[in-house]
Order: sequence, then C-alpha cells, then structure tokens
Amino acid sequence: MTINVTISSSVGSDCNLTAFCTNGFANPIAASSATQFTLHDTTTTDNIFSAHIDLIICGTGFTYDISGALTAGTITEIQLKPTEVGSVVSTITGLSVDAAALAAAALASDTSTVDALLFGAGSFNYTGDVGPDIFPGGIKNDVMNGGAGKDTIGDRRGNATIT
Repeated sequence: MTINVTISSSVGSDCNLTAFCTNGFANPIAASSATQFTLHDTTTTDNIFSAHIDLIICGTGFTYDISGALTAGTITEIQLKPTEVGSVVSTITGLSVDAAALAAAALASDTSTVDALLFGAGSFNYTGDVGPDIFPGGIKNDVMNGGAGKDTIGDRRGNATIT
C-alpha cells in the first residue's frame, strides 16, 4: 500500500502526524459525521507555522458514543490545516487506519502505537511544494520529492528514495 502526502503550501508544511494526532484527540472531536471529523491540536505548534493545527479526518463508518468519543470507523485521509493559515496545507491519502484504535492510543498518549498505526501500514510518497517542508519518513521504502525550498527528512529506518 502506498500512502500519498501532498503539500500544497508555498510556505511549507510539517507532517508531524504522531504529535498532531496524540494531542488532537485530547480535545473534543468537532464537526463529526459518519465520513469526517475535526481534531483541534491546541498543544503542538507546527515547525513552519506558529499556529496550532486542525486535523480534518476523513473516512468511512465513523461512529461516536453519547459523549462524542469516537468508537468505530476507518481513516482514509488526513488534512492538516494550521489555524493561522485557515486552509489545508497538506493532504495524506491512501490510509486505512482503524479510527477507534488510533483514538484509544492517542488518548493513552501511546505514541509508539500511534506511530505504528500511521507509519507502519505502507510506504509513503511525499510531494513537497516550494516552501521548507518537513517529512518524517516511514519505516518502509518511501519516495520523497521535496520540491524547491529547504526540506527536512526524518529517519524511521526505511529505505527512502529522494528525488
């Protein structure tokens, strides 16, 4: 399975999904439906933007308990939207993540499990824009095309191809 990360911001983007998800689930889920919900990460600031991040989580079969907590569903896409920008700067597609398992791990601050659920599923194909992008990399064979700008690539011990 290939997971595509596309950065659509000329000022760059930080794809720190583990921190964004772990801290985002600590807050109430907003704007929830069977196919989408929003997490507000009010703790982590993006390394590019000084604002906090909203994660727009898309997928199928999302259900919630009486208090609004996520109980089921499959995450297929995550969009990163810094509050200072007001628009989506990164889109991650091709995911197939158990939403309830991710929520449970995030609420328990189990970053190892959050990391495994997000980055262990497949190889990543990162496509940057002209700004300074930060790619964490996965544990599989990833392809990274940073575009113009001073990009940073993390190491998760996968075999990456940089173009």
